[in-house]
Amino acid sequence: MFPIRPALESDAESIVSFDHIAQSDSRRKAFIRRAIAAGNCFVATYGEHIVGYGVLEYSFYDNGFVSMLYVHLEYRRRGAGTALSLRIGAEHSLPLSSSQ
Repeated sequence: MFPIRPALESDAESIVSFDHIAQSDSRRKAFIRRAIAAGNCFVATYGEHIVGYGVLEYSFYDNGFVSMLYVHLEYRRRGAGTALSLRIGAEHSLPLSSSQ
């Protein structure tokens, strides 16, 4: 089970620590910080550790969509991404679909 909660400003460095792109791309770091500040970033936790994050945006004709979903490499394929998607979708009435 991966509890999901809104991200806090103090979570930014933890998120960057497992997002390999954010570690070297200042634009990705800034994106994460903006999403947290706007209340659009959610984190999946395992114990005391943040193991994934998702960002909800409304920039596509004012429709909500998940623009980023990233899970720590060691926690992939264990349900953290699904938990994030379901929680964000449920709280914001998003139709859940995938482009498989």
